[in-house]
Amino acid sequence: MLACITLVAGQASALVAAPLRVLCYGDSLTAGTSPPLDTLHPYAPQLEAAIGPSVLVRHRGLPGATAAAMLQWADDEQRGLRSLLRKSSPSLAIILAGTNDLGYHSESAPIFDALRGLHEQCHALGVPTLAVGIPPSAYQAMHSEAAELANRVNRELRAWCEGCDAAQAGLCGFVHHPIASWSSGDQRWAPDGLHLSPAGYATVGEGLAGVVVSRLQLGSSRR
Repeated sequence: MLACITLVAGQASALVAAPLRVLCYGDSLTAGTSPPLDTLHPYAPQLEAAIGPSVLVRHRGLPGATAAAMLQWADDEQRGLRSLLRKSSPSLAIILAGTNDLGYHSESAPIFDALRGLHEQCHALGVPTLAVGIPPSAYQAMHSEAAELANRVNRELRAWCEGCDAAQAGLCGFVHHPIASWSSGDQRWAPDGLHLSPAGYATVGEGLAGVVVSRLQLGSSRR
């Protein structure tokens, strides 16, 4: 009997020590696209390194994808958010999307609705989310209407994350993108002004670490 008790105690200790899982989901800014480099430099490994061994961070980035397309792909085995959630059962999903949608819409509603839908897919499965705001870019610097559209989407997304029922249940949070500006010559940006350099992606991972730790603590206390 004593041996059994010892074994159960050891198993419980192993379960407590198991790292929490985080899923980063989004477009090329999650994939880590950094032209003209052929290699990918996702921010997820830097986020994991910044937090430490208590968290296992995985990512799925879909270059060129809009939030609306991601919403439609929900159950796709390779690309679908809902499919990925069911496979990995993360403690937190980080969603960074909407940048590509700016080129297809002049109003914020369709973009916001798609982003909200992605979060709601997570919440329906009991997975808390962190919404990362659409970052600036050279495209927005050259097109003021695109910059204003991004700002409107971010404001609406933040208001929803802070005021919805899911927020009250601890399921939803918002954070502005860690890189808050674009300028020519900024080494955090790739030459195309749309994607980040490897150093930029590292900045994102490190910049999100604190809020991710906070979100995971909220999730732990909620459960």
